[in-house]
Amino acid sequence: MEALTADIDAAVSLERIEQGSRPFPDTKFDVVTAWDVIEHVDDPSRLFRDITTWLAPGGLFAFVVPVYDGPAGSIVRFLDRDPTHLHKEGRDHWLSLADEAFSVRSWHGIFRYLVGSRFYLHFPTRRLRSIAPAILVTCSGD
Repeated sequence: MEALTADIDAAVSLERIEQGSRPFPDTKFDVVTAWDVIEHVDDPSRLFRDITTWLAPGGLFAFVVPVYDGPAGSIVRFLDRDPTHLHKEGRDHWLSLADEAFSVRSWHGIFRYLVGSRFYLHFPTRRLRSIAPAILVTCSGD
Protein backbone atom coordinates (compact mmCIF):
# COMPACT_ATOMS: atom_id res chain seq x y z
CA MET A 1 0.00 0.00 0.00
CA GLU A 2 1.27 3.49 -0.81
CA ALA A 3 2.13 5.67 2.15
CA LEU A 4 1.03 9.28 2.06
CA THR A 5 2.99 11.63 4.27
CA ALA A 6 3.00 15.35 4.91
CA ASP A 7 4.71 17.87 7.14
CA ILE A 8 2.06 19.49 9.26
CA ASP A 9 3.12 22.84 10.72
CA ALA A 10 -0.36 24.04 11.62
CA ALA A 11 -3.07 22.35 13.62
CA VAL A 12 -5.19 19.88 11.69
CA SER A 13 -8.95 20.10 12.01
CA LEU A 14 -11.62 17.63 11.06
CA GLU A 15 -15.00 18.87 9.91
CA ARG A 16 -18.32 17.14 9.39
CA ILE A 17 -20.40 18.71 6.64
CA GLU A 18 -23.75 18.01 5.06
CA GLN A 19 -23.98 17.06 1.39
CA GLY A 20 -24.48 20.11 -0.78
CA SER A 21 -23.20 22.56 1.83
CA ARG A 22 -20.00 24.55 1.46
CA PRO A 23 -19.02 25.82 4.91
CA PHE A 24 -15.61 27.02 3.65
CA PRO A 25 -16.41 28.63 0.29
CA ASP A 26 -12.91 30.00 -0.34
CA THR A 27 -10.93 27.03 0.97
CA LYS A 28 -9.43 24.12 -0.94
CA PHE A 29 -8.30 20.95 0.80
CA ASP A 30 -5.26 18.77 0.21
CA VAL A 31 -7.08 15.66 1.41
CA VAL A 32 -10.76 14.75 1.74
CA THR A 33 -11.72 11.40 3.27
CA ALA A 34 -14.98 9.48 3.56
CA TRP A 35 -14.71 6.25 5.54
CA ASP A 36 -17.98 4.31 5.36
CA VAL A 37 -19.95 7.38 4.26
CA ILE A 38 -20.64 7.18 0.52
CA GLU A 39 -23.07 4.26 0.75
CA HIS A 40 -25.24 6.40 3.05
CA VAL A 41 -25.71 9.49 0.85
CA ASP A 42 -28.64 9.97 -1.50
CA ASP A 43 -26.60 10.93 -4.55
CA PRO A 44 -22.98 9.70 -4.55
CA SER A 45 -22.35 11.17 -8.03
CA ARG A 46 -23.30 14.62 -6.79
CA LEU A 47 -21.12 14.20 -3.70
CA PHE A 48 -18.16 13.24 -5.88
CA ARG A 49 -18.74 16.30 -8.08
CA ASP A 50 -18.87 18.48 -4.94
CA ILE A 51 -15.63 17.00 -3.67
CA THR A 52 -13.85 17.85 -6.94
CA THR A 53 -14.55 21.52 -6.18
CA TRP A 54 -13.17 21.19 -2.63
CA LEU A 55 -9.80 19.70 -3.61
CA ALA A 56 -6.70 21.84 -4.02
CA PRO A 57 -4.60 21.20 -7.12
CA GLY A 58 -2.94 17.83 -6.60
CA GLY A 59 -5.39 17.08 -3.75
CA LEU A 60 -6.43 13.56 -2.86
CA PHE A 61 -9.77 11.99 -2.08
CA ALA A 62 -9.84 8.63 -0.26
CA PHE A 63 -12.95 6.65 0.55
CA VAL A 64 -13.91 3.25 1.93
CA VAL A 65 -17.17 1.51 1.01
CA PRO A 66 -18.51 -1.99 1.60
CA VAL A 67 -18.89 -4.03 -1.59
CA TYR A 68 -21.55 -6.60 -2.35
CA ASP A 69 -19.92 -8.68 -5.07
CA GLY A 70 -17.25 -11.36 -5.30
CA PRO A 71 -17.23 -14.58 -3.28
CA ALA A 72 -18.13 -12.77 -0.04
CA GLY A 73 -20.85 -10.62 -1.65
CA SER A 74 -23.82 -12.71 -0.63
CA ILE A 75 -22.45 -13.08 2.90
CA VAL A 76 -21.84 -9.33 3.21
CA ARG A 77 -25.36 -8.61 1.91
CA PHE A 78 -26.87 -11.13 4.35
CA LEU A 79 -24.95 -9.77 7.35
CA ASP A 80 -25.55 -6.12 6.47
CA ARG A 81 -28.76 -5.17 8.24
CA ASP A 82 -28.05 -1.43 8.20
CA PRO A 83 -31.15 0.30 6.77
CA THR A 84 -29.09 3.46 6.15
CA HIS A 85 -27.01 1.69 3.49
CA LEU A 86 -28.75 3.17 0.47
CA HIS A 87 -26.29 1.77 -2.09
CA LYS A 88 -25.31 -1.89 -1.93
CA GLU A 89 -23.03 -2.03 -4.96
CA GLY A 90 -20.04 -3.97 -6.22
CA ARG A 91 -16.49 -2.75 -6.61
CA ASP A 92 -16.89 -2.07 -10.37
CA HIS A 93 -19.73 0.35 -9.63
CA TRP A 94 -17.69 2.36 -7.10
CA LEU A 95 -14.55 2.38 -9.23
CA SER A 96 -16.49 3.55 -12.31
CA LEU A 97 -18.28 6.24 -10.32
CA ALA A 98 -14.98 7.48 -8.90
CA ASP A 99 -13.35 7.42 -12.33
CA GLU A 100 -16.09 9.69 -13.74
CA ALA A 101 -15.18 12.49 -11.31
CA PHE A 102 -11.53 11.81 -10.46
CA SER A 103 -8.41 10.04 -11.56
CA VAL A 104 -8.32 6.78 -9.58
CA ARG A 105 -4.75 6.39 -8.33
CA SER A 106 -5.11 3.11 -6.47
CA TRP A 107 -7.55 0.81 -4.79
CA HIS A 108 -7.20 -1.88 -2.18
CA GLY A 109 -9.42 -4.49 -0.65
CA ILE A 110 -10.24 -4.04 3.03
CA PHE A 111 -10.80 -6.88 5.44
CA ARG A 112 -12.41 -5.70 8.67
CA TYR A 113 -12.59 -6.92 12.20
CA LEU A 114 -15.29 -5.50 14.47
CA VAL A 115 -13.86 -4.75 17.91
CA GLY A 116 -16.67 -5.03 20.43
CA SER A 117 -19.52 -3.11 18.89
CA ARG A 118 -17.56 0.13 18.73
CA PHE A 119 -15.15 0.24 15.81
CA TYR A 120 -13.50 -1.70 13.00
CA LEU A 121 -9.87 -2.57 12.50
CA HIS A 122 -9.12 -2.33 8.77
CA PHE A 123 -6.60 -4.57 7.03
CA PRO A 124 -5.82 -3.35 3.50
CA THR A 125 -4.67 -5.72 0.77
CA ARG A 126 -3.88 -5.32 -2.88
CA ARG A 127 -3.44 -9.03 -3.56
CA LEU A 128 -6.89 -10.04 -2.23
CA ARG A 129 -8.77 -6.91 -3.26
CA SER A 130 -11.09 -8.79 -5.61
CA ILE A 131 -12.56 -10.82 -2.72
CA ALA A 132 -12.43 -8.33 0.18
CA PRO A 133 -15.78 -7.19 1.65
CA ALA A 134 -14.84 -3.50 1.37
CA ILE A 135 -12.54 -1.32 -0.75
CA LEU A 136 -10.35 1.73 -0.16
CA VAL A 137 -10.13 3.96 -3.23
CA THR A 138 -7.59 6.79 -3.53
CA CYS A 139 -8.23 9.43 -6.20
CA SER A 140 -6.77 12.72 -7.34
CA GLY A 141 -8.74 15.64 -8.65
CA ASP A 142 -6.45 16.43 -11.57
